[in-house]
Amino acid sequence: MNEQMREDLTQFCRFDCDRYEFLINWLNREEISHSVIPTGSARHILIRLDKIRPYLKRYHVKTLVAHYDRVDGTPGANDNSSAVMQLLYSIDKLKSLNFAHNIQIILTDKEELMPGESLVNQGAYQLANLFREKNINNCIFFVFDMCGIGDTLISGRAGLQLLKNKYDNEIRFKKMYDHMRHFSDSLADLFLSFRDGEYFNLNSLFSDDLGFLLNRYPALQISVLPYSDALAVKNNLFRIDDEKWNEVQGKGVLSAEYREFLKPLLPQSWNSNHKSSDSIERLTDSAFDVIDEFILELAQYQIPYGEVNS
Repeated sequence: MNEQMREDLTQFCRFDCDRYEFLINWLNREEISHSVIPTGSARHILIRLDKIRPYLKRYHVKTLVAHYDRVDGTPGANDNSSAVMQLLYSIDKLKSLNFAHNIQIILTDKEELMPGESLVNQGAYQLANLFREKNINNCIFFVFDMCGIGDTLISGRAGLQLLKNKYDNEIRFKKMYDHMRHFSDSLADLFLSFRDGEYFNLNSLFSDDLGFLLNRYPALQISVLPYSDALAVKNNLFRIDDEKWNEVQGKGVLSAEYREFLKPLLPQSWNSNHKSSDSIERLTDSAFDVIDEFILELAQYQIPYGEVNS
């Protein structure tokens, strides 16, 4: 993390920061073209990067997502200011690539729901619903959340199970489940080769990926953990027998029972999330290096565009 990024993060994490205005001013300062997509009370910021090198229509548009809102009264450094800055600071490098990378960026609003709000109030859910209405079918979403602490890339593991549960009850999700499984399989080589295969499919929580998945878009959450945390989570997960997993997943991956079941399995480095201790002092340069490397690897990895659910 260079000094300018650290200064930007410091300002972005101030309690009195208007984070939407900060981002708009930052993009204007850096002369980066963008547009605002309103959904309900949310304001999402879209950054297309196809003016220098047009996107290749035969491949999916890889959409990198990070939510810029935070829980009131918290700095929100790891959740989710670090990922926002990582995506912003990747723009110059992506623009300088001498090949078409098919990447766009969306900074989303209203990931953090207020008590009593339902999932349909989530900004990403509303955004995905808008994309469906506009018949936008060529996007695959990579959701970056909790990416500021550690040195080990991990991904979400609950999306496929969610879709499997959905299509057991709603046949329209079967095609999406098959598509998401194909998407996951196609990324296996990328993840296994990244940093010599140091990859963990561990995160059982949802972020904005949930809103996209429920609107039948392929979406995968990306996070970072210290290696010791990743190993501990992996070992804890493997100690749970299949019968217990089936029981708790049978209650639904969106249920209160599922969330309670996960609490003791969550990594120690996420204990500060949604708390006043989620400060920039806890962030590590190694996490920024990991995400920087991964985005450039992802830029080279094209995913053929085929028919997706409409």
